[in-house]
Amino acid sequence: MMSDTMIFTALLYWAVIAAVISAIAFFVVRGAVLSALRKHAAEQRAQGQQPPV
Repeated sequence: MMSDTMIFTALLYWAVIAAVISAIAFFVVRGAVLSALRKHAAEQRAQGQQPPV
């Protein structure tokens, strides 16, 4: 049978992995959104329109 310390360590291990994956996903999505916004703004500038403030 697993001791309480081993269970706690396993839960902590999985929590750290989940946090790292979440952080990576956040930065990937953030980069994609910022890239899309920059592309959209560049297209509007090319058409002579001002981006909304």
